[in-house]
Amino acid sequence: MLIFLESADKPRTPMDYDKFVSANIPNPDTDKRLYESVSKHMLHGPCSSRCIRNGSCSKRFPKQYSDFTVENEDGYPVYQRKREHFINKMVGGLLKVYDSGWVVPYNR
Repeated sequence: MLIFLESADKPRTPMDYDKFVSANIPNPDTDKRLYESVSKHMLHGPCSSRCIRNGSCSKRFPKQYSDFTVENEDGYPVYQRKREHFINKMVGGLLKVYDSGWVVPYNR
């Protein structure tokens, strides 16, 4: 979904971004529904020929961990990604353990 915001409503600071976007794995004990949704729909990978270019992921997964959301030198957000929770998922007959580095940013 693409949403256009009025200039006054656009997020401008890392704290603004955090109000709308997360890249963390939710706590499965306190937010089971969101945890299941992120587990099913918001994990990147496993990488395949769709995203592998020159031996690495063209989408730059896994993403770096960060205790806080910050802006990079281009003005784009580097979202907070903590290693608090994990998702175990069977992929191609193998168990893969995902952490927040593999989470596609989502809006709750």
